[in-house]
Amino acid sequence: FYLPRVRSAPATCNAEPATSATAPLQARGCRIMLVEDQPALRLVLVEVLTELGYQVQAFEGGHPALESLQEGPPPDLLITDVGLPGRVDGYQLAEAYQNLVEHAPVLLITGYDAADTVHFARPDRRTELLHKPFDLSTLGERIERLLGIAPHPP
Repeated sequence: FYLPRVRSAPATCNAEPATSATAPLQARGCRIMLVEDQPALRLVLVEVLTELGYQVQAFEGGHPALESLQEGPPPDLLITDVGLPGRVDGYQLAEAYQNLVEHAPVLLITGYDAADTVHFARPDRRTELLHKPFDLSTLGERIERLLGIAPHPP
């Protein structure tokens, strides 16, 4: 499939939120940690996020991602699959990240039925849940909203 290339001026992740629907996106320079165990989906997501101007650090499992969170500078956003192989699932990874960085934004993605997923979002946390399959525009909107570079819906 083909994805549009974004041709906007570079900006930093700490840019002011967009104030109108026509305001340029301010995504350039934001660091995203992506944790997805399906290699094909991980590859596509890395490519899409990179094309959108994000710096992406991708992991196949929760344990290596957790080690990276503990060792290095934290990302601006964590995108993680809920169901990960091994001892560290997406919920545990999100919890560790949000304990490390106050008000850290997390986008949980899952293929599980909505009735089977634990409602992880709390008012004091910036967490959203995105169900598979999802389209790339929805992914982009959620990322922008969590990073504060797009207005919240009314």
